[in-house]
Amino acid sequence: MRWYLTYQTISEAADEGRLPFFAYTDYPITELGDAPLTLNAMRRVEVIDFDTNKYATVLVEGIETRIKLGYIFTIVEDTK
Repeated sequence: MRWYLTYQTISEAADEGRLPFFAYTDYPITELGDAPLTLNAMRRVEVIDFDTNKYATVLVEGIETRIKLGYIFTIVEDTK
């Protein structure tokens, strides 16, 4: 299993009307008590919107926030 950066995944999902979908982030969510500029554990998020540029709106533990796509990941299963 490996983590995969999802810019293309999110933009394709938005274009094809497949939002929302689940992904993961390690971005600090200050509303959940994370300290800014610190390493955080991966959290499951629901990607609910994409601005067609570089930000996605996500729902994480009941909090709606915007995160840069570079901090959003999906899991890709190795096929080997």
